[in-house]
This record gives sequence, C-alpha cells and structure tokens, in this order.
Amino acid sequence: MDELLQRCKEKDKEAWGLLFEKYHRQIYQTALIFAGNRTLAEDITQEAFIRAVTKINLFNPCYSFEAWLYRIVVNVSRNMIRSHKWTSLFQSFRKGSLNARDAYDPFAVLEEDEQKKILRAIINELPYKVREVIVLRYFNGFAQDEVAAILEIPVGTVKSRINTGLNKMRQKIKMHSSIGEVLKL
Repeated sequence: MDELLQRCKEKDKEAWGLLFEKYHRQIYQTALIFAGNRTLAEDITQEAFIRAVTKINLFNPCYSFEAWLYRIVVNVSRNMIRSHKWTSLFQSFRKGSLNARDAYDPFAVLEEDEQKKILRAIINELPYKVREVIVLRYFNGFAQDEVAAILEIPVGTVKSRINTGLNKMRQKIKMHSSIGEVLKL
C-alpha cells in the first residue's frame, strides 16, 4: 500500500485507478447511506476522489489511508448534503412547488402559498449584499466563483455572505414549522 500511495503522490494515473477500484464501491455505499439519493451519492463519491487526488500530499502516514479517505468522504458528504437541501428548497420555490402535495388539494395549495410568502419575507429580511449572493447562488444556480465575478468581489466574500445568509435563514425558518419540515431543520 505504501508503494501505491507513493505512486499516487507522484501523479501516477494507474495507481489512482487502482485505488479507485479498491475503494469506490465502499465510498459510494457510504455516501448513499449518508445522502439517501443515488445521484447525490455519485457526486459525493466523485468529489471525494477528486479531493483525495488534489490533497494526497497532505496525507499523514500516522493514520491509515482508509481513515484519511473516509474523513474526506464525511466532509464532502456534509457539505454537499447541506448545499443540496438549500438548493432543492430554492429550486422548488422557483418551480412553484415547495413539496410534493396534490395540486388539486386547495388546502395544500393555500399552505404552499403561505410557505412561499414566509420564505420570500425571510429572504427580504436579509441585508441586501447577502440577499444578492443568495439569489444569484440558489435561485439562479451560479457557482460561487461566477457569483464573485458577477458582483466583482472575492470568492471568500461570496462564501462568507452565503454562510451568513443561510444561518440567518435557518434561524428564521425554524420558527415556521411548515418550511422547517420541508428542509428537515
């Protein structure tokens, strides 16, 4: 294993292929359990291996490679699942449906309209600079670096504003059980 890892550090694609073959099923299964969604689990698996490839020089041989790799999987899973929840909420808001209720049920439609009003009010309470980042990122689907280019600000500022905005929204959403249930907060 040490020789294989050394080859990986030397950017040997064949060595990475061998590691991928050895671990990808286990990582995918773990990601699937975490995410509960095949597509998201595939994305997590791919992102975990990409991060492992780019950060292999940070691997500390005091720990097992497997433990190091799974630490990456856990971190990637947490980040992608959190992002996926918010993205799903905003996409459903854009498409006109916050949940999978029957569109012919007038009470469900009224409740959904109320949820949209609450969410819109929560977004409108955000400071303008935070709101514009949230809207560009989640409503329009731009990547963080694209948002930074659009607003002509550093990517770190975009990340900070997203974090601030989502934290403020999370606090407000928890007060409204109907939206909190959709997000599972």
